[in-house]
Amino acid sequence: MKASNYLAISISIILALSIMFAILFVKDIGIKDIHGNFNIPENDLQCGTEWIVMVNDHVDFATFEKLLRSEISEFGHPYDVSQRNITLVDLGDSRVHITIEGLWEINPDRPNLKTSIVEIDHVEQIEESEGGSVSAWCQ
Repeated sequence: MKASNYLAISISIILALSIMFAILFVKDIGIKDIHGNFNIPENDLQCGTEWIVMVNDHVDFATFEKLLRSEISEFGHPYDVSQRNITLVDLGDSRVHITIEGLWEINPDRPNLKTSIVEIDHVEQIEESEGGSVSAWCQ
């Protein structure tokens, strides 16, 4: 065998091993915790969480956004992100669609934004839909 064949085979093997290690490494970084559960940080502003809530009367959206930001600020410094985008859309019939940047898991050791939203004076309830009361996404 010529030296060029050994070189080509060596490069192919190194490239294949590099790709395998890269896939394994990228697959597990920042996605799962030590227990194998998915763990995406709430403050990832490339993600968002949505709810549809029933309100008991007409709510001024500027005031409602301030109330939401106040609830989030009570979770502490890591969650109090001033540039976090909050979008409120009036759906009519006393229904408001809320979109908040970040993911909000319902775990005992994490802030529960769903509970905080229900505790706001103007909110009667969070609507349940086929998939549950919360919709989450990432870009």
